Amino acid sequence: MTTMRQRLGRWQFLLGSGTLLVGGLFAACSPGEGRREGPSEGPRGTELPKLSADCPRGKAPQTKVELDACLGGFDFDTDSYAGDEQPLAVIGTPPGPPCPGDPKHEHTCRYGPLAKIEPLKVAHRYSESDLRQGRIIARISIPKGEKEGYPKYGLQPGGVTYWWVQTDSTGRRGTSVYLTPTADGKFGTVKRPLIRELYDKSERVLQAIARWIWSLEDETSQGHCGAATCK
Repeated sequence: MTTMRQRLGRWQFLLGSGTLLVGGLFAACSPGEGRREGPSEGPRGTELPKLSADCPRGKAPQTKVELDACLGGFDFDTDSYAGDEQPLAVIGTPPGPPCPGDPKHEHTCRYGPLAKIEPLKVAHRYSESDLRQGRIIARISIPKGEKEGYPKYGLQPGGVTYWWVQTDSTGRRGTSVYLTPTADGKFGTVKRPLIRELYDKSERVLQAIARWIWSLEDETSQGHCGAATCK
């Protein structure tokens, strides 16, 4: 498990290298480092199915039936190299312990709940049309024993949250919806603006990756979403 200072150092290095998209953060953390697939290549068994009529188009699922339909029978990648597990930073204002990389002590940092993010195995294979309709790309969970949640994403101890994204007509912006099942069988939702960074059309990653990215503002979820990364 890395400290906030180590995570900040890694984040700054990646920004400085200019390789946050395919060649940097995600490709460096995935098996087969540096490999790319051609236009007709890809992992076996990851062809995208046609979603059933129970999966709503243009809006996030609101029931378990709709969620299962939108997942299309695919699994989340539980491999530690594909996902990320970190205690999420809680950013505040003084007084309190300063954040690493904040010499003016304008922010305070403390460790919040341990949270895991796992990508949907086929999230990197979504088409632009898929993403305009809206698709799930990852799930997030906090262990039951944690004492607090993380309001930014609606995370709760012992709960599972699903990250659904929908792009706009530019393909570079859109909406993220974080869906957490509630006792009545529906979902609590948190909506956030989506930022999508496209990579070169001649390259494709071999597997979906999801990560926590920390800055002096707060924690940010980042994951593959078709021919790009979403955060």
